[in-house]
Amino acid sequence: MDDAEAVQRLKHRDIGGLETLVTRYQVQALRAAYLVTRDRFLAEDVVQEAFLRLVQRVRSFDDGRPFAPWFLRIVINDAIKAVDHAGVAAVANANQLWYTCWAWRVLSLRSATWSGGNRPPKREQA
Repeated sequence: MDDAEAVQRLKHRDIGGLETLVTRYQVQALRAAYLVTRDRFLAEDVVQEAFLRLVQRVRSFDDGRPFAPWFLRIVINDAIKAVDHAGVAAVANANQLWYTCWAWRVLSLRSATWSGGNRPPKREQA
């Protein structure tokens, strides 16, 4: 099942849609929350709350847009709020953090692609 179908099922209050989205995005959301909070347990709480918030806000999701950026933005915003409430130093620039998460995702995709033995050749040092 793809994201659009899962979101439609969730909009119709079918919990199977949520199960699909949790399975697909739980790890990514946890990594993003951890980048903000630097605390594993707080990040887990943030992600759990973000999935609950997803159920509440799914009707406001625009079906013409991709799901992942919308949901990960919820996670990051909730993580920033959690950090503020926990009394930890606040993140100065949320957009910089968003791009950091995006860059980390690109690097992790490259790593996964190269893990099959088709790594790029090592550069020779002069």
